[in-house]
Amino acid sequence: MSWILILLIVVLIAYGLKIFAEKNGLLPKLPIERLHIHFNGEPIIGHCLIWDMRSETQRHENKIHQHLDGDIVVFFHGHAQRANDGSHFTKTLCQKSKSRILILPLVYTPFGKEEKWRGDAGKMIILMAIVRYGLKKMGLRVEGFEPVSDLPVYINGIQVVNEDNPECIPAKLMVVGWSHGAALARLFAHHYSKSVSYIVQMSPSGFESWGSPQLRGAYLFIGFIIEVILISLTMFKGSFKPALGAGFAILKGTAGDFIGSLYSNFFGNFHWGKFFRSYLDMDQCAITYDDDSAPVPQLKHIVVLYGKNDTLFEPEKAFPFKNIHNLTQEEVNQFWMRYYPSALTTGASLTFKVLSGNHMGPLVYEEEYINAALSGINS
Repeated sequence: MSWILILLIVVLIAYGLKIFAEKNGLLPKLPIERLHIHFNGEPIIGHCLIWDMRSETQRHENKIHQHLDGDIVVFFHGHAQRANDGSHFTKTLCQKSKSRILILPLVYTPFGKEEKWRGDAGKMIILMAIVRYGLKKMGLRVEGFEPVSDLPVYINGIQVVNEDNPECIPAKLMVVGWSHGAALARLFAHHYSKSVSYIVQMSPSGFESWGSPQLRGAYLFIGFIIEVILISLTMFKGSFKPALGAGFAILKGTAGDFIGSLYSNFFGNFHWGKFFRSYLDMDQCAITYDDDSAPVPQLKHIVVLYGKNDTLFEPEKAFPFKNIHNLTQEEVNQFWMRYYPSALTTGASLTFKVLSGNHMGPLVYEEEYINAALSGINS
């Protein structure tokens, strides 16, 4: 139990430093709302970050015409990341998008009463509920929304109803995911096919096999540790701030998840597995998705971006080719045929690129990744 005590002490110190920094103006105040969620017999903590970079003129015109200038960006973080991590990246992504609106929903891994809705399956319901909750306060609604479950979601004590307010401006969604968030983005686009027409997957999970279902989580965890070590070494190559921030974010997120499991076990359904739900999150990060498991034939734009030095999700493992830096169009089409065959037949706009950096590439080479992510939709 000593490791639990050490973890709690680290979290308390980190939290105290964060409060001190915020009170003394050392940290920028971000538009993040902490949410108390109840779903599937379980209380669970979530967060919602919203960037609205529209000018007053743009807001006024959007309201008059009841139409936004583009799709709202919905950003999904990777394992153990929190809403304030990578905030400069998400803000810049918002600024460069057509709608100039970005929402980042986040929730701990659900582990409620019905086993069917634990892990990513439950996340899909909660994340959409957070998106709709956040947009409603802005006078916006998700166009084409259809619920995937009858289970209610309560946020701050109020049920998120399935009926949309017709007075709110309808908007389509563009989902962007980083690491495990890339797999969440595909699942989200699959479940809410009438609302999502554009997907971007950066440093993505979901494109390679990690072995048997019994061991894939453990294999990915080992790969995750190796990548963290390698990222730490980049501190000496000009990437000190993002590398240090990533390490702290992983520690903070994992510790926060464990503390959240104590809260959920005490006030909701009790299950021993809830203490290890962070491992469930890691296990589901190792699942491979294609058109059989998560079909998305409605997508008009698909962008997949790898980091050339990423040792966690290596582009070579998603390809049957070793030289991924000089791929022919025919070879790239084999990637699409394997994971997104319907996109080839429907004529979707497809972009596959191997960019600079490792798993932290989007933070270190922000402009390169954002420009590639928005290529096609902003052209």
